[in-house]
Amino acid sequence: MAPEIDPQAVPPGMLDDAAIIEAGESGTAPPQQRWRHTIVLIGAASLILAMLADGLSVLGRHTGFAVTGSLEIVQICIVVISASSMLLATADRTHAAVHMLGQRLTPEAHRKMQRFAALVAAIVLAVLIVGSLKVSADLWHTAERTEVLGMPLRGFRLLQTGALAGMLLLFLATAFGPDRK
Repeated sequence: MAPEIDPQAVPPGMLDDAAIIEAGESGTAPPQQRWRHTIVLIGAASLILAMLADGLSVLGRHTGFAVTGSLEIVQICIVVISASSMLLATADRTHAAVHMLGQRLTPEAHRKMQRFAALVAAIVLAVLIVGSLKVSADLWHTAERTEVLGMPLRGFRLLQTGALAGMLLLFLATAFGPDRK
C-alpha cells in the first residue's frame, strides 16, 4: 500500500508522477497522466540520444574516429526536447515567473492579471504558429533535409508547431477556463 501524499507538500507536476508510478502497478492511470508520462519519456529519450551523440563525437575527436552528423542528431533532439519540456511546463504552470507585482495585489486582481498574461502568451503563440505554418507551407514540396545525414525536416517542423498549438490551447484554458488551484 502506497503512503498518503499531501498535495500541499508536493510541487506541481510531481503529484502526477507519484500517481503514475502508483497507477503503473495497477495499470489504471488517468489519460492526462498517461499523456504526461508519454511526453516525459519522449523528451528523456531525446535527451539521452543527444548526450550519446555528442559524447561519442567528443570521444571520437580524441581517439581518432568520426561520428558523422552528430551535430545534426543533437539539433533534431533539441527540437523534441524543447517541444516536450515547453508542453509540460505550460501544463504544470511551472514557467519561470516573477512574482513581485502579483504578491502585492488582491487575490482577485492577481487572478485577473494571470488570465491577462495567459491571453498575451496565447496571442504570441498564435503568431508563432502562423509563421511556422507559413514556413512549412513554403518548404513543403522542397524535400528539405539536413546537410550531412539527409534527415527530412518536415516532421520536426510539424512537431514543433504542434507543441506550440498545444501550449496555445493550455494558455487559452488558463485565460478563459475555470480557476485551477
